[in-house]
Formats: sequence, structure tokens, C-alpha cells
Amino acid sequence: MDPVGFTASVIALVGFAGQIAQGLDKLIQLKNAPKELQAIIGTVSEFRNTLDLVRSALQALQSEDVPSNDPVMQPASQHIHRLLQQASEITDTLEKFVTEKLQKPARSSCGSPQQGDVVKVAKRNYLLHRPNLDKLRDQINDLVGSLSLAIITLNSLQLSHMQRNQSARMTIVIQEISRSTVT
Repeated sequence: MDPVGFTASVIALVGFAGQIAQGLDKLIQLKNAPKELQAIIGTVSEFRNTLDLVRSALQALQSEDVPSNDPVMQPASQHIHRLLQQASEITDTLEKFVTEKLQKPARSSCGSPQQGDVVKVAKRNYLLHRPNLDKLRDQINDLVGSLSLAIITLNSLQLSHMQRNQSARMTIVIQEISRSTVT
């Protein structure tokens, strides 16, 4: 992957992580949720925070100008892209599930939901669909673990690149000092 392609790929991944996180915000705002659903909302909140950390790690890596031919970067980038694709699919599924099966919008005086109405949970529907929601929570937890490992990889890659750059600068400084003391 050439440097321009790599930079474009990182920018796309950062944007993708941001879009997924925005989609999760809607789910976190559910009101009147049963305790078990609050736990799932907590998992979604953790998921969103993890995506923010992925975005930050990708941005930091981009600012370090890690070469595209780095032996770790290309497979790491591809793996993170797959994880973000999974995150997008889970987010879409969860958002659709909440919207179609769990949401019970408050009614205004005119009888139809209005913008700004508090979104409530239909408890009966929640109980009927709880096993599906539990599966989604398990998928999110697995994905959070995988994304956490990806963050560690990205941070390690950035640190390694920083150390190589610092070592190269130190070598140049030492050579310059050596030349100045010889003459």
C-alpha cells in the first residue's frame, strides 16, 4: 500500500469509527429501561468508548507518519477495518432491533410521536426478545475485546515507530557531535 493509500485508509477508518459511535449514541439515550436492559446499554456505552479509543489510536498513528510498508501496519489496518465492519453490522442490527422491537415513543397531546419526545422501552417486547438482545450483548463484548487488542497493537506500533525515529535522531546528533569534536 502506497503512503497516500495508507493515509486515505486511516482517514476512512477514523471516519467509520466516528459514524459507528454516533449511531450508538441513540441507543444510550433510552429511558425507562429494565435493569437488564440498562446493563446492555452500559455495554453499548463501553463499546462506544472503545470505538473512540480506536479512532484516537488511528489518528495518533497517522500523525506519526508510519510507513505503509511497515510489516505490521498493513495487516493491522486490514484487521481493524474488518472489526469496524463488524461493529457497523452489530450497531445497525442493534439500532434496528431497538427501533422496531423495543421502542415505545411517548405520545404528545395530538396522539403521534413528536420530535423531542422521550423514547421509552416497551417492557413486554423487551421480555419477548431478551434472548436476541443477550446474543447481541455477547457479540458486542467479544468485539470490544478484539478492538481492545487492536488498540494495543496500534499503540505498540506507534511507540515502536517513535522509538525508531528517536534513535535515528540520536544517531545523527552523535555523528554531528563526533564531527565537531574531531575538527
